[in-house]
Amino acid sequence: MNLLSCLRSAAPNISQLDVLYLSDNDEVNLWQKKDGSPPCSSISPPPLSRCLVCFQEAVYAVCNNVTSALTMEGGGAPIPLTESECPVFMETGEVSTSGGSQDHHLWFLLIIIIIAAVVGYWKRRVISAAWQQWKRRGTFSRCRFGL
Repeated sequence: MNLLSCLRSAAPNISQLDVLYLSDNDEVNLWQKKDGSPPCSSISPPPLSRCLVCFQEAVYAVCNNVTSALTMEGGGAPIPLTESECPVFMETGEVSTSGGSQDHHLWFLLIIIIIAAVVGYWKRRVISAAWQQWKRRGTFSRCRFGL
């Protein structure tokens, strides 16, 4: 399950980014300068329990299912971050805030509904004839529903 959280740097013109880590654990880095910071539109969202840093008119820290507070540093000083909407990623072309897998379920459901409608329209005469025959036999009056 994707649960993206995005933070945006409030500081303009950041020239030096060094590290992103959990505020309560500065021994484990979620992102380092050596990992690079490409344009957000040229990358996919990060994998589960990972973070990335990218640019899109500002510096973004994007994390997938990381719920702890984050600290970003540049030039040995903390860089202030504020919660933000997520940037546009290459994978979707849309603003991502959560749940890529939920979108797949909706598309699957929509396709099933369309297929059922097409088959129903294509077989409408057969279905209608069966319904008429069932009504003529009067089987519906003999049904008991346990009432």
